[in-house]
Amino acid sequence: MVSKNKKGFIYRLSGVSSPIQITNTKDFKKNSNYSANSALMNLKLISASAASKKPVDAFRYPTANPDNLLRNINLISNPAFEPALLDTSSFKNQYKYQQYTFVADEVVSFSRNGRRQEIFVEQDNRTESNNTQIQKILNYISYALEHPQRDILLMISITDGSLSSPKVPKYTNIGRKLASLSSKFLKSYLSDENGERIFLSQMYKQANNLKIVLSGVSESQIDLTQFLLGSNYSMDYYQTIKKYVTEINKNSSQWNASLELSKEFSTIIHDPELATQPLDKLSSLNENSPAKGLWRYTDTMYASPILGTIHYRNKLSRQRYNQPIIAGDEHSLDTIIQTLELVTQANRFKDTCPPVVIYPHRERPVTAITLNQYRDLYNWLPTWRPTIPVLIQPLTGLKDNLQLHKELRWLTIQYDLDIYNYFKMGAINKFALKKHPDYGNEYVSMLKWSTNTKARSYDELHQLALKMEKKEFVDQLKLNEIPLGLFRTVLERWPKGIYDLPLIEKLPYIDLDQEQPTILEEESILNHMYAPNSVIPSSRIQLQFHNDN
Repeated sequence: MVSKNKKGFIYRLSGVSSPIQITNTKDFKKNSNYSANSALMNLKLISASAASKKPVDAFRYPTANPDNLLRNINLISNPAFEPALLDTSSFKNQYKYQQYTFVADEVVSFSRNGRRQEIFVEQDNRTESNNTQIQKILNYISYALEHPQRDILLMISITDGSLSSPKVPKYTNIGRKLASLSSKFLKSYLSDENGERIFLSQMYKQANNLKIVLSGVSESQIDLTQFLLGSNYSMDYYQTIKKYVTEINKNSSQWNASLELSKEFSTIIHDPELATQPLDKLSSLNENSPAKGLWRYTDTMYASPILGTIHYRNKLSRQRYNQPIIAGDEHSLDTIIQTLELVTQANRFKDTCPPVVIYPHRERPVTAITLNQYRDLYNWLPTWRPTIPVLIQPLTGLKDNLQLHKELRWLTIQYDLDIYNYFKMGAINKFALKKHPDYGNEYVSMLKWSTNTKARSYDELHQLALKMEKKEFVDQLKLNEIPLGLFRTVLERWPKGIYDLPLIEKLPYIDLDQEQPTILEEESILNHMYAPNSVIPSSRIQLQFHNDN
């Protein structure tokens, strides 16, 4: 998880500007869950810190102090995240595997708020049938029900060609495969002694300590990261919902919309900790709650609470509808089950609409799993209306993208000599200068809360570079003064085949230009409203408001 190549990103987990915490080795003596390998890794971290002869503040950002040798680390890593506390040893080393009906391909375990956390990874190289995968899922559901004191993530990571394999030599979106496996899961059941069918989805909902995700290899890191960090998207969901309702009232010629938050989500939003803190910071877990994830910190009687309801009123006919809002997770079986349940419910009640599914903001498009059966349920048109299910998948644009700014600032520090040379002599080095490089005229926009955002000309910066030392010059540079082509040049030195690159760079495993997503300077949710008419994201209808005004 930690890159040994000092020119590559360290573990990239949503950077936070706070000190890196070096854990005391005594912590390992208190918890038998940590292996000797984890303890050894922790000792190496402590040794590295001691060797630098720097106090803890030496690991702190900002970069103003040129003597801060480790000033760049916090830009692209999460100092609150400690790989040393993860046990990544094999399943056979962590468990008495003879006792279990499964052996995970990969396993990660750690402790959060006194509860054991377990990540099991099942890798599908397209050599196993859906029936085999369903049997594996059943084994993990049984395991979770038998161990309610543990929180478990099961990741089924399916080959998608992002890493070449005999079955899938070239990258392809596997939405169809994911939908097929999901549908198989929903139809699978066991029979009890009376011959009654017990569907696996029912059993899964009872396991409030288990989350199951299905994804392609290229997107599995999203699910892994979210579980490791205990990600909390409450405010993200809330802001998107409010924007969505505002856009309906602004753009729809036929409908007025109002928002009513659910009791559970209102509790979260009005509690500063529940609304903003990761699960690591929360301690009031209700183990008897029927719900999962963050919902377990609220008082609820539902296994899958909704975020709220949008109430619609037709401006002409006065017809009224109610539309439930789902907190979406692109790969989660929970979202798939809840969406299907609410679609089915809408068919039974005249005043109830199919749900709108709100997903977190992402930097790049993520494959949201839907079911093939939705294709024939509705008359799919590109016009938005409340009587069809809607997927909202907002993206973070190039402008006001804090994560991108952190990554670009890290590049200016990591490749400070190249950038200094560009302003000093017009290229990253003398060899490159002979080729008369053109780094283009694209620049990142400064964050909206920045001050003194006016960019200086190249000539002005060239004169400064001739007078100033490298470190001093790079520290005073603004990101909107460095051409994106220069950043892309230094990124070419990175190893290919990785899944997480700054937004200005194309993902290396996608070699067709038409498959590369276009990231706009500013993104609006109006650009990311989709109908679940297809299980392939690129074939989904982008919905538009029809406005006669």
